[in-house]
Amino acid sequence: MMATESAHVRDATTHDLPALTAIYTHAVEHTTATMDISTPTLESQGEWFRHHDERHPVMVAELNGEVVGWASISAWSDRCGYRDTAEASVYVMPERHGRGVGKTLMKELVKRARLIGLHVLVAQISTTNQTSLNMVRGVGFEDVGTLREVGHKFGMPVDVQVLEMLLHD
Repeated sequence: MMATESAHVRDATTHDLPALTAIYTHAVEHTTATMDISTPTLESQGEWFRHHDERHPVMVAELNGEVVGWASISAWSDRCGYRDTAEASVYVMPERHGRGVGKTLMKELVKRARLIGLHVLVAQISTTNQTSLNMVRGVGFEDVGTLREVGHKFGMPVDVQVLEMLLHD
């Protein structure tokens, strides 16, 4: 295991879009962390960013002034009855994997979700991504089920583990 790094987490701005796009591009092109198959562009990430607001923030982790990861809270559904449920996402640049950056981001995401007044956070993670599964379980998410072969990437079906955290005390 690599040394844990202490990252500073702050709200993302449009100035962070190049770094967010680069981090996400790696995930799209090389991992099953996302089921996106189209390489993101600054334009597409800008459009995605504009759909986030105070209730659905995007945050970045910085080390020595460099954005090394990002996290977001996204609407779970556009149906009003789901307004207090959101999906948590975390992406870290590959050179920083296994150093605690993702866990730091996820902890901050959970804190923010509680401050916002959300009731449930959901995470959907490829069953082959043991590092991310361990990370979200380590901050308190619980497994609620496996969606078998719901994704398809790199010519193979992908199973997705669904985890949730109830945010009330």
